[in-house]
Amino acid sequence: MPQEPNRLLRVLIPAILGLGGLFIAIAVMKNAGKQHAAPPITANNPAPPANQPAGQPTLNQPAGQPVDTAAPAQAAPTAPMAGLHAKVFAGDPLAANFAPVGSLDAPGKNPSAPHLRIDFDDFGAGVRELRLADHYESVKNDANVLVQTTVEHNGVRLVPFAAQWLSINGQKVFLTRDAAGPVWRQVAADKPGQFEAIILDGAETPIARVERAYVIRPNSHVVQLAQRVFNLSPAPITISLVTYGPADLPQERGGYGGDKRKVRFGYLRNAGQDPSRKHPIANEFITPHATALGGSENGLYEPVLPQWPNEVSNENGFELTWAGMTNRYFSVAATPWFEGDAPVPMSLAKYALVDRVMIGNAVSFQDPAGGAARTKVTRVNASDMTTPEMALRLASASETLAPGASSDLGLAIYAGPLSKPQIKRDPVADAANLESLVVFNFGGMCGPCTFPFITSTLHSLLLFFHDYLTRDWALAIALLVVCVRTILHPLTRWSQIKMQRFAKQMQAMGPKQKVIQERYGADRQKLQQEMAKLWREEGVSPLGMVGCLPMFLVTPVWIALYAMLYFSVELRHEPAFYGVVQKVIPNFPSFMGWFLSDLSEPDRFFRFASSVNIPMIGEVDSINILPFILGAVFFVHQKYLTPPSATQLTPEQEMQQKMIKWMSVIMFPVFMYGAPAGLSIYFIVNSTLAIFENKWIKAHAEKHGLLDVDKSKGAKKKEGFFAKLQRAAEERAKAVEQARKRPQQKKR
Repeated sequence: MPQEPNRLLRVLIPAILGLGGLFIAIAVMKNAGKQHAAPPITANNPAPPANQPAGQPTLNQPAGQPVDTAAPAQAAPTAPMAGLHAKVFAGDPLAANFAPVGSLDAPGKNPSAPHLRIDFDDFGAGVRELRLADHYESVKNDANVLVQTTVEHNGVRLVPFAAQWLSINGQKVFLTRDAAGPVWRQVAADKPGQFEAIILDGAETPIARVERAYVIRPNSHVVQLAQRVFNLSPAPITISLVTYGPADLPQERGGYGGDKRKVRFGYLRNAGQDPSRKHPIANEFITPHATALGGSENGLYEPVLPQWPNEVSNENGFELTWAGMTNRYFSVAATPWFEGDAPVPMSLAKYALVDRVMIGNAVSFQDPAGGAARTKVTRVNASDMTTPEMALRLASASETLAPGASSDLGLAIYAGPLSKPQIKRDPVADAANLESLVVFNFGGMCGPCTFPFITSTLHSLLLFFHDYLTRDWALAIALLVVCVRTILHPLTRWSQIKMQRFAKQMQAMGPKQKVIQERYGADRQKLQQEMAKLWREEGVSPLGMVGCLPMFLVTPVWIALYAMLYFSVELRHEPAFYGVVQKVIPNFPSFMGWFLSDLSEPDRFFRFASSVNIPMIGEVDSINILPFILGAVFFVHQKYLTPPSATQLTPEQEMQQKMIKWMSVIMFPVFMYGAPAGLSIYFIVNSTLAIFENKWIKAHAEKHGLLDVDKSKGAKKKEGFFAKLQRAAEERAKAVEQARKRPQQKKR
């Protein structure tokens, strides 16, 4: 028989709640405008207990995952529910040993073959491993490339694309794993990649269900991650889903070029700048891995750092389109999913926040003394110090669901090579403009020199030469260098002639300059006047040194070519010169069979059984001969490129020049010892061509008297572009000098 309802409680409870609310409202009004050291403690932002030990999970943080200090996207307006927790599927055969999706069989000519395989983790139904079917770790093709993997440090796990928690009416319900067992199960035995989690209240009544499904698109590197949250309760609920996104891609062996991993964001400009809202771009946010980690205190990092939105995105009204991580050749990015026509705008509209989360040598907890929002980093034992691993984490904006309603929080995942042609083949990746992930740029002080227009043009030329002329990447590199030097030859010739003529003029004036220095050495002002007079009498202009200016103008082209070759995924695991070495010498297990087998790696003339670390070079596992050939070519190149000294040198100065010359010849191959063979071939071809080019320019100038100062004075010839620039600069200098002298003449 049902119990009689208590009418007295029905009256007293609303009255008590009303009085309490009135009291809180009055207190808030009295304290309005006062400064607070920390935000108020709410259900979404609980204060840790005062005796919480350093580095331990907080009350709302289960063991086995990073300590969370991030605030929710928005406060939930609805009342909290008591006892919310994820259902544990202990003993359920569908909650263990999840079946993978995809395959590692080479796609070949089968258009429907998958390009990747995903193995799943019961921790948040995330990705345990994601490997590519059409790319391998080495030229031996013995293991497929691993682009995403679960990492664990001291019992704390970081699983790519795992669902971390679902906030219901402001209360976090963790979806990773419970101490009693897994909280995710496969929907059915014949449905790999499809999972569900059930949220229960304190009475074990279903409140919500979270569904996830991974679907690989045919003949593509794009995976659909369908995510839906269903309201199973009889009342409206406000939800916010927090899920991990891309995690660190593996860092390549060897130290050449440093850590090439980056964090990237694609975005839409505001409606005023882009009315169509169809053109995502990504040129504003290219964050190196070390910068994304943030500053450290005694080698320890903050476990959570906000990434999006940020000051730049807020100031310009940018809207997030995708978030990704890259290394030298591959990328993993989360982007909107769509069927049919691309949506407008193409944005991750339902995801409000993106954080950088990290595990490894960082331990944190909320410091009660500094307020609930302050994070304190503590030292760990030396034995526990590990390499930091990080991932991006996405939090959806709060959304209210009516009873029986659901929310679509799906994503698309691109996991593949940084190749513009392959990215453009997929409609989802193409609509999100993921080809902007492809950046041929080392960053640093050389970063501004690698203009995207130059690198893209050079890359297109390289592909054209390979596909239609050479069918060999090494020959395509050589042909590209020939093409670039030919285009820049007029500029190089003008520059070399100007510099050689100026050096010859300075040599001719050397004895007269020495006499003036001896006579007026004590009077600096008189010395400058006499030197200027001598230069005018000899017809020598200081602006003759402008001949070196074109060399600076062409420098960005060579830096761009260097960066383009380094980051071109097309050169990865490609042999040089049609693989003739591998055809003559068996590639494996012969140690000499590795020679020029991979243009993206050192030439490996003779490979060792193990590797050693050498200062200034890094990890060395082979004898490389291309750097030594490059050193010899560079030595000869210097003889033709270095102009004669403009003034007579002292014995000490001559010795210094010789030391600099030999040090550059020796140190350059040392720095290039671990460089990819493709870059070494580029430098060798470029320096060899420069030797013949400089020799021809010098012979041409001497034959036509271009270095003869007297002949060049009386010769009448058509002025070139740079000659006009030089004449204009000289006329401007004379005008300034005359304007400076006029006041002095008036005073006299």
